[in-house]
Amino acid sequence: MKIIQSEFMVKGYSVGNTYYILKNKTGTYNIYQVFCELNKDASVSKIRSFSPSFKSLPDDEIIVSILNEKYNAFLLMHEIDIYQMNIFRIGLESEEIL
Repeated sequence: MKIIQSEFMVKGYSVGNTYYILKNKTGTYNIYQVFCELNKDASVSKIRSFSPSFKSLPDDEIIVSILNEKYNAFLLMHEIDIYQMNIFRIGLESEEIL
């Protein structure tokens, strides 16, 4: 499983969920949501069924490991621009830049 890292990483919280915003090498952003006790066993195929745009992505980009997190995380938004990222980021209840 891929362990994600980035030069720009924000950890944020909203409605009991934990999110990570990472900057890609291309200058776009990916947003990951950390699994919780209820959905920790979800599969890549299950996540792809909710987001058909992830069909062409490799499995190790859809479910990733994040250092110091109890559970893995799944891709929520892929290669979004800075405008879309900031809209998501504004909606977070709290955040910390890592």
